[in-house]
Amino acid sequence: MHKKTGTILAAATAAALTGGLLVAAAGPVAAAPGTDGDFDGDGHDDLVVGAPGEDLDGIKDAGMVSVIHGFEGGLSETGTQALEQGTPGVPGNSEENDGFGGEVLLSDVTGDGRADLTVGVPWENSANGYAVVFESDGSRIGTAGRGIGLTDAGLSSEGYPLFGFHVNG
Repeated sequence: MHKKTGTILAAATAAALTGGLLVAAAGPVAAAPGTDGDFDGDGHDDLVVGAPGEDLDGIKDAGMVSVIHGFEGGLSETGTQALEQGTPGVPGNSEENDGFGGEVLLSDVTGDGRADLTVGVPWENSANGYAVVFESDGSRIGTAGRGIGLTDAGLSSEGYPLFGFHVNG
């Protein structure tokens, strides 16, 4: 079994056993009030799983995020998305120890009533960190992410900022 498939299957099994929204990542994760983890607006919770230790194309700990859509009967493999920095539209490049998906947050950043996705990449650029915001297009998470780095956030690179290590909405 490939590492990506194992991650997705483990998350789907856990969600089925708990009977509700389950969002898993390396750190604390929350769904913002009112969005209920529903990316596609169908009234069913969807699942996001961060896998910051995922090795991709020989790149150790590049990281990825899986987005699994829910339906009346639970979760469906149909339409599952795998996002990583090698995905067209996602800012940055997959690099060793980036940890893409080290933190994930579901929140409605566009105000349309559907959950959007923020992904923390805390070990990006020698632990300066980075965050990427993905908007829901109404049927799935769009892959044209908006990157936010230290300069955008008004932070310096003194020490190890780990920007994106903890994301709150």
